[in-house]
Amino acid sequence: MKKQLTTLLIGGILTVALRSASFGQMDKTMLFVGANLARGVGKYNGLGVGGGPNARLHYSLRPTLALTAQLGLEYYKIKYYNYLPGYSYLGYGYNAITGFGFNTINYGPGYVYPVDTWGISLPITVAPRLYLPTLLKGLHADLNLGVDVAATRTMLTSLHVSPGVGYTLPLADGNFLDILIGYGTSLSRGSGVVGVSVAYGLPIHF
Repeated sequence: MKKQLTTLLIGGILTVALRSASFGQMDKTMLFVGANLARGVGKYNGLGVGGGPNARLHYSLRPTLALTAQLGLEYYKIKYYNYLPGYSYLGYGYNAITGFGFNTINYGPGYVYPVDTWGISLPITVAPRLYLPTLLKGLHADLNLGVDVAATRTMLTSLHVSPGVGYTLPLADGNFLDILIGYGTSLSRGSGVVGVSVAYGLPIHF
């Protein structure tokens, strides 16, 4: 289901972009530097609060369509559950079958206990960015696709898919402030995060 929704979103972005009038504000090559704050969501998700810095290159293809490439560094608190099994030994005590005496003594059925740790990953993504034809110029939809590269043993290298919506606000100095709200997932159970990113953008020249 998630893969089908992702395909529909990509198709919708490209279709609207090719038919839209010139509503985009970003007709320059830009460098955005910012940070994001995120939190894991879902019943089976061990990710807690996380976030970190990121840098994004923005290249305009049309007045309404741009291509972005992003590199980030994300730190997450992680909760997982460890299982401590029960054990048995020979000793003098009570056994349910033989009663008191020198028996095999079973110590506990085993139990599960929570463990808190942390992990770091490096999201590397590219994305089409569509500036939406609304009265609020600067409103955009993004679809980041790429990979989360594990930087610690507590994280896994995985697929990265994160659709989102945001707003690019022009500043008085000719630069931009970009706010993006998104949902990220690897399309596996318990991998979803919701987050917000704030970045400062300035034109660059090659």
